Amino acid sequence: MSGHPPVFRAPQLHVGDGETNRRVTWMELFFDLVYVATLVQLGNYLSDNTSLQGFLAFAFLFIPVWWSWIGTTFYANRFDSDDTLHRVLVFAQIAAVYNMAVNLEGGLGENTARFALAYAFGRFILVLMYFRAANSIPQARALATRYGLGFLIAGIIWATSAFVPAPARYIVWVIALAVDFGTPLVNIRLQLMLPPSAGHLPERFGLFTIIVLGEGFLKVVGGMSGVVLTIPEILLDVPGLVIAGALWWIYFDNVAETRFRINRFRAQVWLYTHLPLHLSLTALGVGIYKLVTQEDAEGLPENYRWLICGSVALAFLTIGIIEWTISREWNRQVQSELVLRVIGAAVALLLAIFGGLLAPTVVMWLLGLNGVLQVAVDLLWRYQRQQAGEHVEPAKTLVASGQD
Repeated sequence: MSGHPPVFRAPQLHVGDGETNRRVTWMELFFDLVYVATLVQLGNYLSDNTSLQGFLAFAFLFIPVWWSWIGTTFYANRFDSDDTLHRVLVFAQIAAVYNMAVNLEGGLGENTARFALAYAFGRFILVLMYFRAANSIPQARALATRYGLGFLIAGIIWATSAFVPAPARYIVWVIALAVDFGTPLVNIRLQLMLPPSAGHLPERFGLFTIIVLGEGFLKVVGGMSGVVLTIPEILLDVPGLVIAGALWWIYFDNVAETRFRINRFRAQVWLYTHLPLHLSLTALGVGIYKLVTQEDAEGLPENYRWLICGSVALAFLTIGIIEWTISREWNRQVQSELVLRVIGAAVALLLAIFGGLLAPTVVMWLLGLNGVLQVAVDLLWRYQRQQAGEHVEPAKTLVASGQD
């Protein structure tokens, strides 16, 4: 029975790199499940609205969903609070995210007032968590109090937006997001004094990346259930799996297994660059779903081509930037890796622009080959460094970042 968590216990502070074997908790994994459903809802909206306007609305809704996950993740990274009260608060946050998810249907339509209230409720729960930590941990009182106050102001603005008619409501959302994102940015000095756990943080972001990639597989499997594919359909659809596999390979080989540097600039870049990365991976899953479920296997509509190729371009570019943030120094290896990612992004973007001149199957296989070459060059360079006796892994030092 000694393994049971305490019924009530004040939050404990996790600081820095001291706990190298710290694991993600069952509570955190359970909390992530509600985001699976939320990302499915976001993907459903984009699937029904693949125009530029639909994509922009999808992105605008994606940001608060992603930031709500960031808030709880960074709190849990710093504060260990697995007691009864903390679990009740997390369940309340799950209810808030659940209500955000059910109000995503229709995008920026009549449900946005309820979406804003649900998001505000989640912020108020996070505020209670931070104020509890401030009351229990003198060492973290300044940081937790400032975060609590910042997110309280953001939550009030979000709640107020529900009573503002559209489209002015979305201007209020932008103001609320500015306060939300600005709260950690104006407290970087306190972050550096209480740096986050170096091993736990990339693991949490890796798990969310798996969720994002998995949402695409859920859509594709659901769309293909009971369908007998023809040879042309297989030739058109298989590269989508190759592309997803290549992006997984690059991210989890070069990003997810690393720790970070204490650097106030690179830390913020590492965190905020995950936003367009996760957005692009979600959009890519939708694009591949639309591709494999379209009735005409001989055609690739322009909006699908832009959705798929543009998402791949953004994913390569953001992964390259994240790889740079975790490097020890700006050396030839780092330059080469970043140039490689930029080339991959450029090729994907060129296919989006000029792919209408090519057969759809050719476009998809060129995109898949682009991903395979990214992985192959990575492996070649790693093999050469191993043969030369060089250290292969990126820097594994700590970063102080984001909404922590």
